[in-house]
Parts: sequence; C-alpha cells; structure tokens
Amino acid sequence: MAQRFGRTYAWLDDQVRREYTKLVQRNERDGVSRYKLADMYGWQSFWSGYISYLFGGAVLPPPMYFSYGTGFASLDATDAIRNCTEPQLGSDIAGDDAAMVPPNIDLFRKVAYTTRLGLLVAGAGLVGKSLVDICDYVIAGDMHALLEAGFCLSSGTAFITLASSMYVKDADPKLLEKDPAWKQAYGWLRSRVQSLLPAPSPIPAPATYHALG
Repeated sequence: MAQRFGRTYAWLDDQVRREYTKLVQRNERDGVSRYKLADMYGWQSFWSGYISYLFGGAVLPPPMYFSYGTGFASLDATDAIRNCTEPQLGSDIAGDDAAMVPPNIDLFRKVAYTTRLGLLVAGAGLVGKSLVDICDYVIAGDMHALLEAGFCLSSGTAFITLASSMYVKDADPKLLEKDPAWKQAYGWLRSRVQSLLPAPSPIPAPATYHALG
C-alpha cells in the first residue's frame, strides 16, 4: 500500500514539475535563471506568510497559531537557504542527476519533495475558501469572516508561492520527453479496456475443408 501511494505521489509530483519546467524554460529564454525565478517566488512567499501570520493572531487559537507560524517559517527558511546556496554551487546539483550534493541541501531537497505538492493543493484550497469568506462578509456583514478571508488568502498565496519556488529549482527537462498526463491516462485506460475484453475464440474450420484436405 505504501509503495503504491509512493508511486502515485511521485507521478503526480512529476506532472506538476513538468509544467514548472516549461515555465523555467520560457524564463531562461528571456534571461531569467531558475534561481532568480525561485527567489522571486521566495520573497512573495515570505511577505504573504508574514501577512497571514498577522491575520492568524485574530482567527487561530494560540496553540495552532504558534504551530502554523513555526512550521511555515521553518519550511520557508529551508527554501531560502537553497535559493541563496545552490546558485553558488553551480550546475552540479541541478536536476535529478545530482552527483555531489552537500548534506544540508540534500536534506532540504527531500523536505521540498515531501511538502511541495501538499502546499500547492492546500494553497489552492485556502484561496478558494477566502472567496467563500468574502461572500459571507458581503452578505452577512460578519467581520470575523473578513478576517478569515484575509488569513486564507494570504496563507494560500504563501503556500502556492513557496511550492512554486521549490518546483522551479527542481525543474527537469527530461520530464518533457515523457508523454503528458492525459496521454498516459489514455494509454492506461485503453490497456485496461483491452484487458477486460474477451479474447476472440478461434473459428473451427468447416468439416468439408478437412474432408477435401
């Protein structure tokens, strides 16, 4: 079960990383390196996280407020260290063919791999919830709903931009050589349908044919 979940997670992560690889290649053609792009996302994440921390004091209970602030700050710090360190180490640690990765960078890359997809999904969910909270405020005039909207929008933006910073650093052009997700899904579905269809039975030759032979 764990292996199946791991394969599914890796496949989903690769599909997202594939799209970020396209983004990186477009920016590199314009002279913007993956680390410059990651740094831009990193600063957006920092300031959005700071704003969400201010809102969090009004909407989160103290234990959750402390856990949220500590957890996000820790993730953001590991990503910021990568943004500062990896450009100085050169191309030896870029992509999946890393040969000599410093231990701390190797650890932070594993942290990024484990958390970035969840951050992206959670961030999208929080941004969606902020729209619902804004509607509640407009309809009912609930001030707490407005504070909730501010927290969800800022924290959702922080999650998405942090995940983006992680993904662009780990962009891999080799992923573009593989079929996109829809083609892989179509091929899987086609093979499943073919496996469910009964195999055609051989048609026996007429008796007259055997007699003539």
